[in-house]
Amino acid sequence: MENTDFKFASMIGSMPHLDPRRAVELVFNFFPACPCWPQLPRKNVREGMYFQYSENFPGIITDESSGKIWVDEGRFNAQVEVFYSHYLNSDTEYFRIQPDTASGFYAMVDGLKNPPAQLKAVKLQTIGPLTLGLTLTNQAGQSIYYNPEMREALVKNVVMKSLWQLEHLSAVKQRVPAVLLFLDEPYLAAYGSAFTSVSREEIVALLTDAVNEIKKLAAELMRKAGWQFKLLFGTHCCANTDWSILTDSPLNIISFDALGFFDNLALYSGDVKKFTDRGGMLAWGIVPNDDKIHGTTPKELAEDLKKKMDILGRKGIDKRRLTDNFMVTPQCGTGNANEKTAEKTLHTCGEITAIIR
Repeated sequence: MENTDFKFASMIGSMPHLDPRRAVELVFNFFPACPCWPQLPRKNVREGMYFQYSENFPGIITDESSGKIWVDEGRFNAQVEVFYSHYLNSDTEYFRIQPDTASGFYAMVDGLKNPPAQLKAVKLQTIGPLTLGLTLTNQAGQSIYYNPEMREALVKNVVMKSLWQLEHLSAVKQRVPAVLLFLDEPYLAAYGSAFTSVSREEIVALLTDAVNEIKKLAAELMRKAGWQFKLLFGTHCCANTDWSILTDSPLNIISFDALGFFDNLALYSGDVKKFTDRGGMLAWGIVPNDDKIHGTTPKELAEDLKKKMDILGRKGIDKRRLTDNFMVTPQCGTGNANEKTAEKTLHTCGEITAIIR
């Protein structure tokens, strides 16, 4: 993959706003080249990422009053055959995300009927299979990731939730030339800790299986819909991890917190070099997503980003690959900030991109 002059600003996903149309209006204003559908967790508990991507998963139990969600093993066994029948029939509607669970997605698709003139790509996001599997538990509090049958169903669920988004987006296909599909894996930060017993090879295989299956099904969707679009895959991890897991996965974009964890990423410069040499791109989370944004300027953050690119360049990474193809984002989602802070964070991302151009 090579992206010439691929210099976009975008966001991770969550915003603190309650009105999805207002949130999308802001997103189009801040990110006209690459809007991202806003997740609105303050609107209701169902807009939280674990609820969003668990609908119709076999055995799922949700308690909206407490915000708890888990998988009942007995119900899983009773429902998994139906789940797979819908999967094998490519029944994307069975895997749809409901309007009251992802109101920002529906508002963005509606808004794309009159897209920004600068539109070059649309960013979608799905929770990654590792994060969903380690976060969801059975009734005994054990992560369902460690149940092989449930883990396999998790991958299929992530694949079909992603495909449903692509299929729904095809309603405005003539306006969308490229899609960035992120499988976000915040739980990668727990890799290697005493709390998880997941191997590096397992995680690479998990992401590889999900990406390859989405690619295959997306190709069939393109054929049926008459929609030829460029599909790139990304993953966001908002803390430190073994970055070679992501560089060795079939990803096009690695999104990371460049303010908090750049030094950790730089330790993997050899892996990053292999990633960028094959056309991979970094999404730099260089913009604070909290009150720290009020104590800095776009120019200062742009200079910080340039210095960090220089450091990687001195470590043998082709500087042109870093400067010709990159994204600017917040450190992570802005859902925990107040609206004023979130809007300043998102606006600053675009300003940095303009400075570096």
